[in-house]
Amino acid sequence: MFLAISIQTDSNPILMAPFSFLEQAQEHKNRGNTLLQQGLLDQAAQEYLLALHIQPDHYIALSNLGIVLQAQGRWQEAVDRFSQALAIQPGFAPALSNLGAVLLRMGRLAEAETRLLAALALEPQFPEAHANLGNVYLTLGHWEKAIQHYEYSLQLNPGNHEAWTNLGVVRQRRGELAHAADCFTHALKAKPDYPDAWANRGCLSVELGELPRAMAHFEHALKLAPNLAEAHLALGMALLLTGNFTEGWRHHEWRWRRNGTVGHGRKEPLWDGKALHGNSVLLHCEQGMGDSIQFVRFARHVKERGGTVVLRCPKPLERLFTGVSGVDRLVTREDQIPPCTCQAPLMSLPHILGTTLETIPTTIPYLFPAPPSLPIHQNILARSQPLRVGLVWRGSAGFQDDQKRSMDPLFLQPLLSLTGIWWIGLQVAARPGDLDVLSPCDHFIDASPWLTDFAETAAIINTLDLVIAVDTAVLHLAGALGRPTWALLPFTPDWRWLLHREESPWYPSMRLFRQKRHGDWSEVVERVAAALRLLLT
Repeated sequence: MFLAISIQTDSNPILMAPFSFLEQAQEHKNRGNTLLQQGLLDQAAQEYLLALHIQPDHYIALSNLGIVLQAQGRWQEAVDRFSQALAIQPGFAPALSNLGAVLLRMGRLAEAETRLLAALALEPQFPEAHANLGNVYLTLGHWEKAIQHYEYSLQLNPGNHEAWTNLGVVRQRRGELAHAADCFTHALKAKPDYPDAWANRGCLSVELGELPRAMAHFEHALKLAPNLAEAHLALGMALLLTGNFTEGWRHHEWRWRRNGTVGHGRKEPLWDGKALHGNSVLLHCEQGMGDSIQFVRFARHVKERGGTVVLRCPKPLERLFTGVSGVDRLVTREDQIPPCTCQAPLMSLPHILGTTLETIPTTIPYLFPAPPSLPIHQNILARSQPLRVGLVWRGSAGFQDDQKRSMDPLFLQPLLSLTGIWWIGLQVAARPGDLDVLSPCDHFIDASPWLTDFAETAAIINTLDLVIAVDTAVLHLAGALGRPTWALLPFTPDWRWLLHREESPWYPSMRLFRQKRHGDWSEVVERVAAALRLLLT
């Protein structure tokens, strides 16, 4: 996602200095604008500061200096400058729009929306404010609102390559792939050397299964902008998807440099993978729960380097990770972390350790649940049907590509109609109406009230004969426990599931069922039903 910036060029400074001084301030401001448009940020900032030295209440120079600071990643300083400009001129819509843009960068979405709506109340036909408000709604997942504001912005300014690109992003997330392609084409027609549009066009090519074309788009984006972190990360994901782990992990490390990423917050130096010689290393979880479950397997290999391994994990994983091989101390809070010589994010360990497709650690299981103890466990174990099968049909609603990996439970009807199976619902936070579809099935048990953490989920999974799940943390958990698991995957899956294979190198007990066409869960479920019938015979 990219922000629309409005550089103010009109000159209406408040007259509080002799005319000759005002002309000097205006000249410095104009030079600053030229340098800013050329991307010469330090020189532009100097010109704006000279203008403000002459005329401290030059709100346009203050606002444009805020743009420079934002481009330099100095977000709070940018907020301060925009706020100063608005204190002088409260009705200055460009400062409101730009303030909304930087607040969005900082994750302060409600404040960003308020400022942008205020800018549009002052200037309803302000294209940059509409584009920025579209960015807020894209971030919130309010796609219809995002499209509305992007399209209105483009009516006002059809040549806005950033708005075209962001409209393409939201169209792609909605599954409107042909419309997304048209948007990226418009963006590149308006600005052929716009690296962000090339990178997003590459992401669309990945979604379409056109991997060679995607690689070419990413590489072209990086020729135009060698430090474009989003393009590096997208290229890394595509390489990993094809099984090229050596290059893929290297590009994957760019994830910490993306716009809006605050980093992992650790001050200890990154571990280089060499022998620890008795020193301590802090491993820390990142991203989703499934990622942590998948990559905690590497703790044992870190321990083999001869040091003390401290693992920090989220609270819901604490009991599950207790006793993980290779971990000397497990903590969940910052104040529990002892002094450590170095650190490593869990998802950086394959890069640090030089993991290839052939050397993925597959000692399974590497997680071990507590013995069943709750009434729900006894209830499940008491079912006398031939099969007890866990079921997960949706991922987290907050995940940006959730609509691709999740399915409506209505698609599950061919499974629920099978006789000889007790279905155990392992779905946490089911959507409204989901259980109305499943509850009428007299051989379905909703286990969600007992899924208080991942240790409880693991204990229930250990009572089952099979787990069938879309791409969620439960899928990783079942695989890490070594339980028979069937994964239901979209047409273009997450990188870890690779391409064109029915088994997973990460989880030997897992079988992969892939969509053959975008969004077609019906055909996937029919194949799963056929496989279940074979198990029941």
